[in-house]
Amino acid sequence: MLAALCDIVIPAAPPHPSGGMLKVHEFLDEWLSAPYPQMQSDRFIILEGLAKLDEAALGEFGRPFAQMDLPGQAAVFDRLCNFKDSSAFARRLIELICDGYYPTREGHAAIAYVGNVPLERFPGASADIVRHLEQQIQALPGIPQMASSMSQVPEAN
Repeated sequence: MLAALCDIVIPAAPPHPSGGMLKVHEFLDEWLSAPYPQMQSDRFIILEGLAKLDEAALGEFGRPFAQMDLPGQAAVFDRLCNFKDSSAFARRLIELICDGYYPTREGHAAIAYVGNVPLERFPGASADIVRHLEQQIQALPGIPQMASSMSQVPEAN
């Protein structure tokens, strides 16, 4: 059931694998079985939500969620996400799936993350960004009007 939900939340987008293909459900299983207070709180929310998914699938399609095809599972999950009493489940499940997927090499590749790479030169902020920040700072209450000080900051090397 969790593997299917991982595939629904993060479907494969070649060349990037789905959440299920990366076995994010194993991360979720480990997370939800941990004895720590946050994990136990998540366990209650997720297990209750999984039970509601099964109820909805049985009510609409006459079969448990796990026995449905992926498009049917996605439809049931999507509908459940729109109910106020299921929103905490949907939000937390999506967060946990993303937490398990994006720290991986494949997750980094999916979002073109290249962090921890030294730069030869730091280009600094563009003039448009500097102007925008100056306007935002000047609009803050209690900030005295000052000459364009940010735009006078030399570019870092």
